[in-house]
Amino acid sequence: MLEWQKETCTLQPALLDFESSPGHVIQRKDIKEIETTDDETGDVRVEYECMMRFLTVKEFAVLTNEDSESLRQLLADLTEVVLLGGAE
Repeated sequence: MLEWQKETCTLQPALLDFESSPGHVIQRKDIKEIETTDDETGDVRVEYECMMRFLTVKEFAVLTNEDSESLRQLLADLTEVVLLGGAE
């Protein structure tokens, strides 16, 4: 398990991301919307800052006190999402 680190995104991130890194969960917390101004053009844009960390699915299950049946279902759901190319 990696330590929490700061992340900046241009799109609002999900609290839990199971799709970006197969076999891992990206967990996020403290998501804040930040308005920034481009120094050259003066355009205002929205960015998101948060704290994030990478966990294996097993680490995530332990941290969230999932039982083995829930973990099997989670893995089955993730496999289905990957094989079907995304959730409906």
